Amino acid sequence: MNKKNVLLLLIATVALGASAGQGTYWSLSGGWAQPSDADVTFIGVNLGEVEYEAGYIIEGALGVRCAGMPIAIELALSYLDTEWDEGTSDVTQWSTMLNGMYFLDLSNELETYLLGGVGIISTEVEIDIVDIGDTVFGAQLGIGISQAIDEDCSINLEYKYLFANDFESSELEVEQGGHSIQLGYSQMY
Repeated sequence: MNKKNVLLLLIATVALGASAGQGTYWSLSGGWAQPSDADVTFIGVNLGEVEYEAGYIIEGALGVRCAGMPIAIELALSYLDTEWDEGTSDVTQWSTMLNGMYFLDLSNELETYLLGGVGIISTEVEIDIVDIGDTVFGAQLGIGISQAIDEDCSINLEYKYLFANDFESSELEVEQGGHSIQLGYSQMY
């Protein structure tokens, strides 16, 4: 199955859930991202481990909260921007993830949830004037807290760990993974 078919399948899953008469929502979040240090191989030569600088992440999602059940499904698109070793290389990453959430009710206004997702990750590394890119499969696990503002709105705080297949091209191979903490807003519609 190619990457375009996977993306279409992810979109269709959210659309089918939305048409089932459940509570649909959109969310927008942003925050801190810290990719894990990674072993790098450039043109067959192991360059050792590079350290990523802390970067930022922005994410938008469309989702469905299943009525009468403590679960939700969402399709999320995120953008991450960071650097290697104090600016020697710029690294950007787009990811499209299908996430599932399980809510643990603490009260009517405060909920904790577990999150897991799978999807595709497109990474671009700019070394000097050369841009090298690759798209791979990945997954994430996380935990979050949602505080209701009113019946339709909430503020969310999430921790996520992203792990993915190695970034590979004819010139470059890099391990991928990392942490993020995001603060966001969700609106039911």
